[in-house]
Amino acid sequence: MGLRQQLEGVMARLRQQLEGVVVRLRQQLEGVVARLRQQLQGVVARLRQQLEGVVARLRQQLQGVVARLMQQLQGVVARLMQQLQGVVAKLRQQWQRQLQGLQGVVARLRQQLQGVVARLRQQLQGVVAGLRQQWQRQLQGVAGL
Repeated sequence: MGLRQQLEGVMARLRQQLEGVVVRLRQQLEGVVARLRQQLQGVVARLRQQLEGVVARLRQQLQGVVARLMQQLQGVVARLMQQLQGVVAKLRQQWQRQLQGLQGVVARLRQQLQGVVARLRQQLQGVVAGLRQQWQRQLQGVAGL
């Protein structure tokens, strides 16, 4: 056997051994990847559960905060309504006083106007009576001619 053949034989055996090593390393690597994938899925599942728990607690806390804010808002609205009712009552009293004052002014003006009308009626009656007397005298004068 020649040196070349011995070398080719050694190379063939090394190639086979290397292929075997590669196959075993690939299998080991696939096993490691599978275990890491399982571990990662477990970690993701635990993190998801923890996150869901955190979200649930935050939701409860937020509901509590919203409930307290709604109570406070209702209190503020109630106080504002009371204040508004007080303001409306005061304005109503002021308007009633002003209306009574205006009714008094209207009554006084009506009385004054009635007095003026009465005086004008008397003056007009006097003027009419005077004109009637003048006409009668003129008619008597014309009749006497």
